[in-house]
Amino acid sequence: MRSSVVPEDDRPWSSRSPGPEWRSSIEWYANKHGTAKGYLLRHPADPAKTFPYYYLSNQWQRIKRAGEVDVPDGMVMYGFRHFLASNCLANRIPITDVAEWMGHRSIDA
Repeated sequence: MRSSVVPEDDRPWSSRSPGPEWRSSIEWYANKHGTAKGYLLRHPADPAKTFPYYYLSNQWQRIKRAGEVDVPDGMVMYGFRHFLASNCLANRIPITDVAEWMGHRSIDA
């Protein structure tokens, strides 16, 4: 009988479990490229500044309008933030780590 379990690396990114390599990857990126006020994404023209929140939203709207990918109605950029946090917590990544990655100063935020 063939197993119905799909190896983790062969599953779509949206159903993969975050693991300990996430933290090491984030730390590696921060060590290699630095941060701007604690944020990983920096302004393309001035790395000392944070990445403007509207840049991603503008690109997201452009992609949706162009029909480059099939984006379900109601799907918004901010949903990816919630997806990441929820998926991390569901896979037992400590809430303190997730809160730090989300830019919260405490787990109460």
